[in-house]
Amino acid sequence: MSRRWHYAPVPIGVPSTLLDAFEQLKADAVLVGGSAVQVWVGQREGIFATGDLDFITHLSVSALGKAGIRVEKTWGRHVVVEGVPIEFPTGPLAVGDHVFEKGEASTLVPTVEGRPILCLRPEASVLDRLTWVAGDRLEVAYAQALAVAVCQFRQLDWDGDWLDATARKAGLNKLWMHLKGDLASGAPTAKGLSRALKIGWG
Repeated sequence: MSRRWHYAPVPIGVPSTLLDAFEQLKADAVLVGGSAVQVWVGQREGIFATGDLDFITHLSVSALGKAGIRVEKTWGRHVVVEGVPIEFPTGPLAVGDHVFEKGEASTLVPTVEGRPILCLRPEASVLDRLTWVAGDRLEVAYAQALAVAVCQFRQLDWDGDWLDATARKAGLNKLWMHLKGDLASGAPTAKGLSRALKIGWG
């Protein structure tokens, strides 16, 4: 039976042994960060390049060994599995001041291996990137947030009302309103980017 993806995700490669471990250990691991951006934008080069897969999960690196995964290299919350760097950032799943309820900010997406995984939904991915803009003034994070919105906001499941409300809860409302203006203009400018980097939280 074929699965209908209401958003427009691009399959991402995840080591099969890691997918097996997630299933065996009943881990609701959620793909986040630059890896999630790649799912929603469908590009792997330039500002969309990321060297690892980031998952928010309760699992520790040591738990992977218990599931039979041969860990090639490990340091802190980083591990290499089948040649792929994996990171387990410290949870919970949140943006700014807003901690997501279970299932609120994630959706299933396809993998190259043919098994779905949980990933930040695109609206949450936009806010995740804006968190980096507000906190660290990263130009690339703003470009990624804009790209996810451009690629996904016309899709069936895109929820603009949820995004508006969650941006307010997360302290990202001013940045999101600014990005919405860029999105509406159809032609973001260097001046708009410069202003975005000065907005911060609020």
